[in-house]
Amino acid sequence: MLKKSSYDRPKPSALNQFLIRFRQFVFPGSKNYWEKRYSLGGNSGQGSYGKSAEFKSEILNKFVRENCISSVTEYGCGDGNQLTYAEYPQYIGLDISEQAVALSSELFSEDSSKNFFVYDPNDFETNQKNFAAD
Repeated sequence: MLKKSSYDRPKPSALNQFLIRFRQFVFPGSKNYWEKRYSLGGNSGQGSYGKSAEFKSEILNKFVRENCISSVTEYGCGDGNQLTYAEYPQYIGLDISEQAVALSSELFSEDSSKNFFVYDPNDFETNQKNFAAD
Protein backbone atom coordinates (compact mmCIF):
# COMPACT_ATOMS: atom_id res chain seq x y z
CA MET A 1 0.00 0.00 0.00
CA LEU A 2 1.34 3.41 -0.94
CA LYS A 3 1.67 6.14 1.61
CA LYS A 4 -0.69 9.06 1.21
CA SER A 5 0.97 12.22 0.04
CA SER A 6 0.79 15.38 2.12
CA TYR A 7 -1.74 16.71 -0.41
CA ASP A 8 -4.21 14.02 0.64
CA ARG A 9 -4.16 14.99 4.30
CA PRO A 10 -7.20 16.70 5.72
CA LYS A 11 -6.91 20.36 6.62
CA PRO A 12 -6.43 20.97 10.38
CA SER A 13 -9.60 21.90 12.21
CA ALA A 14 -10.13 25.44 13.44
CA LEU A 15 -9.27 24.27 16.95
CA ASN A 16 -6.01 22.69 15.79
CA GLN A 17 -5.10 25.83 13.86
CA PHE A 18 -5.78 27.90 16.99
CA LEU A 19 -3.65 25.59 19.13
CA ILE A 20 -0.77 25.78 16.64
CA ARG A 21 -0.90 29.59 16.68
CA PHE A 22 -1.23 29.66 20.47
CA ARG A 23 1.88 27.47 20.89
CA GLN A 24 3.79 29.78 18.57
CA PHE A 25 2.70 32.75 20.68
CA VAL A 26 3.66 31.08 23.96
CA PHE A 27 6.89 29.63 22.56
CA PRO A 28 7.95 31.79 19.60
CA GLY A 29 10.73 29.41 18.61
CA SER A 30 14.13 28.16 19.71
CA LYS A 31 16.06 31.08 18.27
CA ASN A 32 14.05 33.64 20.25
CA TYR A 33 14.25 31.51 23.39
CA TRP A 34 18.04 31.20 23.29
CA GLU A 35 18.69 34.81 22.30
CA LYS A 36 16.56 35.97 25.23
CA ARG A 37 18.16 33.48 27.62
CA TYR A 38 21.70 34.60 26.74
CA SER A 39 20.77 38.30 26.76
CA LEU A 40 19.51 37.87 30.34
CA GLY A 41 22.84 36.35 31.41
CA GLY A 42 21.80 32.72 31.08
CA ASN A 43 23.99 29.92 29.80
CA SER A 44 23.61 26.72 27.79
CA GLY A 45 22.10 24.91 30.73
CA GLN A 46 22.91 22.39 33.42
CA GLY A 47 23.90 19.66 30.96
CA SER A 48 26.80 21.76 29.66
CA TYR A 49 28.34 22.32 33.08
CA GLY A 50 29.77 20.34 35.99
CA LYS A 51 29.38 16.60 36.35
CA SER A 52 26.94 16.33 33.42
CA ALA A 53 29.42 17.98 31.07
CA GLU A 54 32.27 15.82 32.35
CA PHE A 55 30.23 12.63 31.93
CA LYS A 56 29.16 13.47 28.37
CA SER A 57 32.71 14.42 27.44
CA GLU A 58 34.16 11.14 28.71
CA ILE A 59 31.81 9.22 26.43
CA LEU A 60 32.25 11.48 23.40
CA ASN A 61 36.04 11.79 23.73
CA LYS A 62 36.35 8.00 23.94
CA PHE A 63 34.12 7.56 20.87
CA VAL A 64 36.09 10.13 18.85
CA ARG A 65 39.42 8.58 19.87
CA GLU A 66 38.41 4.93 19.31
CA ASN A 67 36.88 5.67 15.90
CA CYS A 68 39.72 7.90 14.68
CA ILE A 69 37.31 10.77 14.04
CA SER A 70 39.21 13.77 12.74
CA SER A 71 36.43 16.36 12.68
CA VAL A 72 33.27 16.96 14.71
CA THR A 73 30.34 19.17 13.71
CA GLU A 74 27.87 20.03 16.45
CA TYR A 75 24.42 21.45 15.85
CA GLY A 76 23.53 23.53 18.90
CA CYS A 77 27.00 24.29 20.25
CA GLY A 78 25.65 26.75 22.81
CA ASP A 79 27.99 28.94 24.84
CA GLY A 80 30.97 26.60 24.37
CA ASN A 81 31.38 25.43 27.95
CA GLN A 82 30.76 21.76 27.08
CA LEU A 83 33.48 22.05 24.44
CA THR A 84 36.08 22.97 27.08
CA TYR A 85 36.05 19.28 28.06
CA ALA A 86 36.30 17.99 24.49
CA GLU A 87 39.33 16.47 22.78
CA TYR A 88 38.46 16.88 19.11
CA PRO A 89 41.12 17.35 16.41
CA GLN A 90 38.89 19.75 14.44
CA TYR A 91 35.54 21.20 15.40
CA ILE A 92 32.73 23.19 13.80
CA GLY A 93 30.04 24.51 16.11
CA LEU A 94 26.70 25.67 14.75
CA ASP A 95 23.97 27.45 16.66
CA ILE A 96 20.81 29.40 15.85
CA SER A 97 21.73 31.96 18.50
CA GLU A 98 24.09 34.72 17.40
CA GLN A 99 24.93 35.33 21.05
CA ALA A 100 25.89 31.68 21.58
CA VAL A 101 28.18 31.81 18.56
CA ALA A 102 29.76 35.04 19.83
CA LEU A 103 30.33 33.53 23.30
CA SER A 104 31.88 30.36 21.87
CA SER A 105 34.02 32.30 19.40
CA GLU A 106 35.35 34.48 22.21
CA LEU A 107 36.01 31.52 24.50
CA PHE A 108 38.05 29.73 21.82
CA SER A 109 39.51 32.76 20.04
CA GLU A 110 43.06 31.37 20.47
CA ASP A 111 42.19 27.89 19.18
CA SER A 112 42.29 27.70 15.38
CA SER A 113 40.98 24.10 15.40
CA LYS A 114 37.55 25.36 16.47
CA ASN A 115 35.20 27.40 14.30
CA PHE A 116 31.69 28.66 15.01
CA PHE A 117 28.87 29.74 12.71
CA VAL A 118 25.31 30.92 13.08
CA TYR A 119 23.10 28.11 11.80
CA ASP A 120 20.69 28.94 9.03
CA PRO A 121 19.07 25.97 7.28
CA ASN A 122 19.29 27.83 3.97
CA ASP A 123 23.10 27.58 4.16
CA PHE A 124 22.98 23.81 3.81
CA GLU A 125 22.44 21.58 0.82
CA THR A 126 21.75 18.33 2.62
CA ASN A 127 21.33 16.25 -0.52
CA GLN A 128 24.83 17.29 -1.64
CA LYS A 129 26.27 17.09 1.88
CA ASN A 130 27.86 20.49 1.35
CA PHE A 131 28.27 23.24 3.90
CA ALA A 132 28.55 26.87 2.87
CA ALA A 133 29.32 29.37 5.61
CA ASP A 134 30.24 32.30 3.42
